[in-house]
Amino acid sequence: MDRFTWGIVAGVLLLVAAGIGTAALVGSRESAPDLSTPSGVALAFELAVDRDDADSAWSLLASSAQGKTTFDRFSDRVGTGSDRVRLSTDDEVIDGDTARVTVARYYPPSSGLFSGSGYTNRATVRLSREDGQWRVTEPSNSYLLSDR
Repeated sequence: MDRFTWGIVAGVLLLVAAGIGTAALVGSRESAPDLSTPSGVALAFELAVDRDDADSAWSLLASSAQGKTTFDRFSDRVGTGSDRVRLSTDDEVIDGDTARVTVARYYPPSSGLFSGSGYTNRATVRLSREDGQWRVTEPSNSYLLSDR
């Protein structure tokens, strides 16, 4: 190869490296959910569950939901998520002191020769206002509050 071709190859490699570095920086600057909204509380709860942060998730449960199980049983059931999953919320519906939010979990395609396309799983989280703050009454995964 001549110098011109080597220059183009080097330029492309630098652009790829810059793109990967930018993506890593932007991806790590995830903003905290807004806990003054039902969507923010639902997202914070689901993130805490996925990240095995039982204390944070428990603190976002309504007292009626906490009464359905013990903290120890709840704690044993959190941490079900994956680092690769992306969470988002939509379809927030507020009706007085209750709300429901759709939580979407996007699972990107796995790498490999036979990897398929990613998929999205949607589930509803129900909330109520308790002492002026939104709290989860029914998480997207009812198993978290099961007494079994």
